[in-house]
Amino acid sequence: MRPDKQNKNAPNKDAFFVEKLNDISYGKPSAGLTPLKASQSFNPANIRTNIEETKNRLSDLAEKWKGVNSVKGFLTDLWDALGVLESNSGQRHGGNPSRYAAFEIAEGLIVTIRASAHNADASNYKKPGNINGESNISIVLQKRWHKNRFNPNDAVELKEYVYVDSRILAVENPLSKIALSLKGYLTNGKYVDTTCAAIVHESPNNGEKGS
Repeated sequence: MRPDKQNKNAPNKDAFFVEKLNDISYGKPSAGLTPLKASQSFNPANIRTNIEETKNRLSDLAEKWKGVNSVKGFLTDLWDALGVLESNSGQRHGGNPSRYAAFEIAEGLIVTIRASAHNADASNYKKPGNINGESNISIVLQKRWHKNRFNPNDAVELKEYVYVDSRILAVENPLSKIALSLKGYLTNGKYVDTTCAAIVHESPNNGEKGS
């Protein structure tokens, strides 16, 4: 299903997002990549345990996006690399969907990756049927900066990294670095922003106000 199609039965309500972006950061999927089976956070049976193929695809993604300093089109390729291009989670007609993937990177260690063009609502991770991993990260890609709508939750550990064109313009191979940081996350459970250009939001936020 195309990213702009609506899934009326999707249990995740992350698409509360009410401000339609006019500069969508997804585009056509990469050519030559065989789609992986979608892995959504809704069903524990879909937690991916064999992650080597995903890590290899992230390496390929990093190579493909060398020398590019705009997020336009990168989100779809990222979904594809994570195996969630055909996932229908969090979509609403005319808006930007969120896609989730859950991985078991060590025995009993579950991590999740959210990739979207808008901020996360951490409370969604506590809803019935969703997975609140030992570590949760959200990657947000925007051509222009938009008002922060990140919503923390005291019961959810979530770290969000927002990448905006104006902030990554002077960074060498920023999108490649994001892909490789995600590969590292699937290796050791730690995401390191090597671009040093992300706007970071955290849940719980301990009373701090995000930008």
